[in-house]
Amino acid sequence: MSSTDGSTFKHTPLLSKTSIRLLTILPDSGRPIRCSVSVAELQREITYDCLSYTWGDPLYRGLSLPGDRNDDRYSNQNLFPESIECNGKSSPVGQNLFDALLRLRSSGYGNANCPIWIDAICIDQGNIPEKNDQVAMMGHIYESARSVIIWLGPDDVYTDAAIDVMNRLASVPEAHTRARFTDLMGDDVSEQLKINPAISRQEWLCYAASLQRHWFTRIWVVQEACLAKQITVFFGSKEVSWSSLMACARLLEKTNLANLLADLIIREQNALTNKTTPFDKSILSSGVNNQYIYTVLKGETKARITLEKILSYSRYFNAGDERDHVFGIKGIWEKTNDVTTTMQEYMKPEYDMRMKLDLVFTNATYASICETGDLNIFRLVEHVPHWSQRLETLPSWVPDYRQKPQLQPIATRPGQGQNKKRWDASAELTWELPPFSKGQKHLIVRGFQIDIVDEAGPSMLETMEQFAILDLLNILFHYPSLTYPDGSNYFDSFWRTLIKDTFRDISADNEAREAFHCLILKLYWELKFISQLATNPVNHGVIPSLDRIQELKSIYDQDDNSPERIRLDDIYDDFEKPFKEAFSHRRFFRTRHKYFGITAESLRTSDSVWILAGADAPYVLRHAGDTDNSWRIVGEAYVHGMMNGEALKGDIQLGELRLV
Repeated sequence: MSSTDGSTFKHTPLLSKTSIRLLTILPDSGRPIRCSVSVAELQREITYDCLSYTWGDPLYRGLSLPGDRNDDRYSNQNLFPESIECNGKSSPVGQNLFDALLRLRSSGYGNANCPIWIDAICIDQGNIPEKNDQVAMMGHIYESARSVIIWLGPDDVYTDAAIDVMNRLASVPEAHTRARFTDLMGDDVSEQLKINPAISRQEWLCYAASLQRHWFTRIWVVQEACLAKQITVFFGSKEVSWSSLMACARLLEKTNLANLLADLIIREQNALTNKTTPFDKSILSSGVNNQYIYTVLKGETKARITLEKILSYSRYFNAGDERDHVFGIKGIWEKTNDVTTTMQEYMKPEYDMRMKLDLVFTNATYASICETGDLNIFRLVEHVPHWSQRLETLPSWVPDYRQKPQLQPIATRPGQGQNKKRWDASAELTWELPPFSKGQKHLIVRGFQIDIVDEAGPSMLETMEQFAILDLLNILFHYPSLTYPDGSNYFDSFWRTLIKDTFRDISADNEAREAFHCLILKLYWELKFISQLATNPVNHGVIPSLDRIQELKSIYDQDDNSPERIRLDDIYDDFEKPFKEAFSHRRFFRTRHKYFGITAESLRTSDSVWILAGADAPYVLRHAGDTDNSWRIVGEAYVHGMMNGEALKGDIQLGELRLV
């Protein structure tokens, strides 16, 4: 639509570094949408709302066949197919923003008494210095607003059923959410949650598809939702409760329904596209339930949230400008921390083309190291061949925050705190903040080499899908000693390494060893080789005998509801979880000093195992080739018998090494 005089809207300059523009939607029912834009001073008491939305197509298309799109308006290749009138002049806008403005106008939002802040209109996107300043204070803009209005996008074929499911789930009392489900369509889901009528498969799909809308995947919405004083959610023509959305998120996470919904979506997509998803898909990422992250962060906005934790969460979200994986979380970090001027400088938004993505990620990683006073952010570094394309120009010690996480950190999950720490490989080693300057790519750290990788075994994917369990057991079969280096049984150390010695969140016990028997039964049927291992005098029952295998097999051939079958299924499920968490996208290895370990799939023989001052877990490093003292991080490692300072006995000489 053309404006009254045919000219294009131009932004008037802001008056100060703390000025913002606000948009007022003028009362009208026709087209174009008529608005006025004015400058306001954020330092003064002003009343306004903020809009949270996604710039592109807001809908999820994964369950739609070609030609079966439920809103073709978003297929337009033109990024700004619509136009509104601002101060009497034409301003192009995206389709989703145009739909949001129509919804706001019909609901009475954005009026003269309470104008609205919308990033696409209120920031001069072509003015890079202004954009840098405005993005730097977006956290303050959202937390100062009267309320944040979330626009999830227009109605689609899933909306009505999704809202119905959400209302049913949100009404489930907290006392009924203690179960963890393994079958989405099992009768016990509706029975234990007291849902009536039961949720059908098609209803679950509609709900899951709605949670896959692009708003839930956008990095900026984390800050926008978490800093809001009040939230209004528009779901097409409906208004839904933010508290209901969050109640559902907590229920899905607590009961394992989030993972089951993700599996359902994947199976349905595979059926539509005739593709298959490997067994070893990420155990960490659930696109269905990114909203759970909002519940965690919003609940912690009155407490301290480390930059490491927020950067870790940022990997689950998408960003149009990939630098926003850092810039988009700056506001929520500053809100909950006493951030020093130095750390602020490392996190300063700069959209100039000279500020490359690798420098943004590197500066943010160093800011996190400054804040936590340790090197544990290294655990977010992932080198996963065939699964993700790591940014080639990144230093090896810097995580790629664009990539969805595939690994469960070995030491602890980011942000759990010292009281939750399981391992402390560097124990009392003195840690010093490495010297660093903005734009630098190397990092000087202190540590010492404890071993070298002598034999690399199969990865979990190879073990589970290519039946390479034989290669894994061969490492045990050809173990070059009668005892483990710490004097313990090497058979026992072997299976404990596979689960980083963790069963039901504590050190593994005899039930875990029995569950290991079940794993062998499920994965490998070459009884002759099993028999050779089982009769080894050092075995002591770790590898099941042929008689035990036959006994287990007879139990599994029984009725599924027999007490012993249920017991074995329970302990196997409890074993499989840490097995997947520890071994997924990792590779088993043995060192020259006969230690067992697991680390990144990209491991090679002759890689070195190091203890680094300031790191809770050992790390596998590889010579970079630049100088004798230049190293690249291969990955965080679990080394059985080296996880709690055992390597520090005796006279330890720390040396400096240059991570590149």
